[in-house]
Amino acid sequence: MIDHARRQLQIVEKEYLHLIEENVSQDAFYTGVKRRQYPVGARWFWALQAVYGPERPAIVNDSQQEAAE
Repeated sequence: MIDHARRQLQIVEKEYLHLIEENVSQDAFYTGVKRRQYPVGARWFWALQAVYGPERPAIVNDSQQEAAE
């Protein structure tokens, strides 16, 4: 039997992705993408129900605060 969660975790480790948010539905992810809540390159993994991205969330928040100032 295929363990999709394990496969997706292997992808996360292989591509050095960082956790952005857990317990996210597909609709919530789609809405977040349209509202630019997630950085470019963020992906939603359905078996993990989580959003992972290429950058750390703290770095993304800092850059948004600097841009606002």
